[in-house]
Amino acid sequence: MAGTPGREADQAPPVIELRVTGAEGVTLHLALAGEADHFSTAPLRAILARAVEDGYQALVLDTTALTFADSGFLSALTAWQRSGRPLHHHPSPAVTRLLHHLRAADR
Repeated sequence: MAGTPGREADQAPPVIELRVTGAEGVTLHLALAGEADHFSTAPLRAILARAVEDGYQALVLDTTALTFADSGFLSALTAWQRSGRPLHHHPSPAVTRLLHHLRAADR
């Protein structure tokens, strides 16, 4: 099961909370909390796809309240950046660790 290591099988699956915190021109501001894995990031993917349709060109993402993130989270953000749209990020310790491990694996 994806999510926090040591999670018991009978516990609920990871949950991500998303909140649109604002929009300035073509920049969308989002805040995330909870756990971001392959399954729980479906709402994030949907919001980002809709943002593209609505003409947003940049994303300010606050993940300071995320307690867990894995490759599913990175995949959602990669899709945004692949389209040439900038991402400005305020990471949580969990996201910082994930990015650190990713950079180390690239070396």
